[in-house]
Amino acid sequence: MVSTRLKKRLFLAMLALLVLWPLVHYGLSRLYRINHWRFAGFAMYARPAYVPYLTFAGTLPDGPLTPQRLRAALGKDGAARIDSFVARRRLWGDLARPDAIGRLVLARLPELRALEVIIITVGLEPGDSYLSYEPQHYRYR
Repeated sequence: MVSTRLKKRLFLAMLALLVLWPLVHYGLSRLYRINHWRFAGFAMYARPAYVPYLTFAGTLPDGPLTPQRLRAALGKDGAARIDSFVARRRLWGDLARPDAIGRLVLARLPELRALEVIIITVGLEPGDSYLSYEPQHYRYR
């Protein structure tokens, strides 16, 4: 049988977690742009989720990297891996880095001199009604 003292401690621990988690979740969603709709986040009632958009830039011997050339090199499995990364990025925010995608593109296009993955995150920031666009650049050689 569980003692009253243990029950009281468990209750206070759960109450403290319930009180502190919204503050921690808010800080994580602001700092790393994790999805504020997930992980029992109370911010889901305040604004829409961040949406990441990926663009790729690079130079091939015959000119710049085009979306058609990238699609042809990656194929269906590469496109599925990019879609999987975008879903992971929506959930984990800046904590999900595109390193695996960069290595995949460089492996499929060995003639590529350098690759830049640009992730533009679109979101609605608290305190205003304007969309924010924040690009992040990741370079791979």
